[in-house]
Amino acid sequence: MKKISTLIVFLLGLTIAVQAQTLHVIKAGNFFYNPSELTINLGDTVRWENEQGFHNVNADINTITSQSFNNPESFISDPTGGAVLLTRVFTVPGKYDYDCSVGSHAANGMVASLTVVDNTTSTDELQKNLQSLSVVYEPGSKNINITFNLKESSVNSYVNVSDLIGRNVKIEKINATSGANNHQIHLDAAVTRGIYLVSIVVDGIIRTEKLFIQ
Repeated sequence: MKKISTLIVFLLGLTIAVQAQTLHVIKAGNFFYNPSELTINLGDTVRWENEQGFHNVNADINTITSQSFNNPESFISDPTGGAVLLTRVFTVPGKYDYDCSVGSHAANGMVASLTVVDNTTSTDELQKNLQSLSVVYEPGSKNINITFNLKESSVNSYVNVSDLIGRNVKIEKINATSGANNHQIHLDAAVTRGIYLVSIVVDGIIRTEKLFIQ
């Protein structure tokens, strides 16, 4: 019994740690960032991985307009053909626009954005709009059924499924209207047994539920 209790405490502690600081991976190539839009928590880490070509991550001066992005913080990485373009921990909330400043890459569509939300005091705000949330997994179909109720419609809502290591399993934009909402996410065959974190983002406010897949 003592060993089981210790294991439960360890898993809960690990889950909280992942929720607090998650690693998000963005793939880069000719000429794209994938995902091109991403919402993360304050304190999370983003790693841009290069799949092909010579690129960088430019969140300073817009390559197309030559004007400042006016991001909460400005940053730019050196162009490289290596496996990793940039790894960065985000400590300032807000929306960050960025592009690849190499050659005409930005003009060819290599632009993206990410939003950093401060969820440390978001619970009360979320409960004002998100009145209920249920996450159910269907083993046969590998579908996650997400049911929730909103007081007000949202035009900026996402679902993010990640594992305990912090790797993104699925990111999907959803439609969220006032009243009852039902959304289904399909997981691919690579998903194995374990504990996953299903986060719903409603207008920048995040709530996370644990999901046990057996």
